[in-house]
Amino acid sequence: MHIKIAGKVNHPDFRFKLKQDEYLLFVESAESDIPSGHTFIFYKHKKEIKWVPGSMTLVYVVQQSSSDFDGIPKGHESICIFKIPDGETVLKNVPSGEGWNKIGLVFSDEEVG
Repeated sequence: MHIKIAGKVNHPDFRFKLKQDEYLLFVESAESDIPSGHTFIFYKHKKEIKWVPGSMTLVYVVQQSSSDFDGIPKGHESICIFKIPDGETVLKNVPSGEGWNKIGLVFSDEEVG
């Protein structure tokens, strides 16, 4: 299972107060339902070939309509909170913005092509 990260949410009025190691990210549509609490163990930047081990745990999901969800529904773009202990390294070069612009990063359960 993998998801594509479009960028970091850069909105100071967003209703969530992030805890240490938490990041608010724009997620492109998921290939399957992903429950809150799921931890991805690999990541790569879109132009990279090599997967890097990491820990990216889905903490919370909210849709564009500000509705809360218990996970990322298949096929939906989402705004998600992830706990990423090494977030500064993992999210380096991932754009900040106000929406879904382009894919900057991929989180995965396995090293896939």
